[in-house]
Amino acid sequence: MHIRYGFDIALDLAQPTTILTMMDVHSDCRHAIVGETEFELSPAIPAARFIDRQGNVVRRVFAQGDSLSLRLEGVIQTDGRKDEVDSAADACLGGFGLASRGAAVPSAEPILRD
Repeated sequence: MHIRYGFDIALDLAQPTTILTMMDVHSDCRHAIVGETEFELSPAIPAARFIDRQGNVVRRVFAQGDSLSLRLEGVIQTDGRKDEVDSAADACLGGFGLASRGAAVPSAEPILRD
């Protein structure tokens, strides 16, 4: 199975800002990338790329302020199986990693109706 991924983000910055992105495919999975565009910044400014201790691909950008766009897209091949989840990490998050969890919480229903 092929999965398409990517981002196209536009920022309006009020002042010079250092940005750290962690939006690339994890270093352990990069072998499965079928195709990927170059990381694109507009306006074109340098971006340092490094791998952190957990294997995440990190990009460091120093933006001067004003507008900045970040863009990347690609396709990755996968066997379609679910990722293994570290139960200890899941327990620490208390289910907050589940996108639909907030809508299923009974105590939040009165707040959502107001």
